[in-house]
Amino acid sequence: MQTSVEHLLIQIWDASAGFQDLEISQGRPDIDAPETQAGRKTGRNESVFSLPGKRFFTHGTDVAKLYFRYSAMNAGKSTAMLQVAHNYEEQGQSVRLFTAAIDNRYGGGVVTSRLGPQREAEIFDTHYDFLQEAPRVNCVLVDEAQFLTAAQVKQLHQLAQVRGTPVICYGLRSDFVGEPFPGSAYLLALADDIEELKNICTCGKKATMNIRLDEHGKRVTAGEQVAIGGNERYRHVCGRCFYGA
Repeated sequence: MQTSVEHLLIQIWDASAGFQDLEISQGRPDIDAPETQAGRKTGRNESVFSLPGKRFFTHGTDVAKLYFRYSAMNAGKSTAMLQVAHNYEEQGQSVRLFTAAIDNRYGGGVVTSRLGPQREAEIFDTHYDFLQEAPRVNCVLVDEAQFLTAAQVKQLHQLAQVRGTPVICYGLRSDFVGEPFPGSAYLLALADDIEELKNICTCGKKATMNIRLDEHGKRVTAGEQVAIGGNERYRHVCGRCFYGA
């Protein structure tokens, strides 16, 4: 019998090496697909595949996830997002980049790394519907994801789980008084893969919190949750400095 095999290209996240492309072969339900180097057929519409020290199991083609990469400010979230976009496109894959309409530090609709690189992106506001507006692409990347609404996080979760499109969100976890942003709270609840991007406090410990400063450089402990600003208005600190600053 002639064998027909579908090839799937998925990405495995490894904390030490970043995203690694892994191609597996998946036979159709009524066809006996042979064993391949990367993966083998189980006899149903399923595949088993592995990397050193890891074993993965897929059903059908539903291997996409909703990822949340969070950190304190200035940890390189936008830089990481631009790198992922470049990696996809270098392999001929299509991506769509989004950033929050409310974040106008570098002009509307621009993802900017503090290291210099920047790139135009589509903007989302509280009324944007990712399920209606986002066509099929290989990956959706969202910067400033803390400004997503609860409904939008659910839409992105569906985009990954139902439509099979990987979604990677980058954002802050908490605000200047330690309260979670609504978008981040729902991402922490729904994301299939969560990772903290590291940064360093001035005392040398890992920075996990953010504090807001006034025009004189003094700490602000009350006010609206959202106030757009950069290094002149915010500082990333560790937990000890957050409670003692």
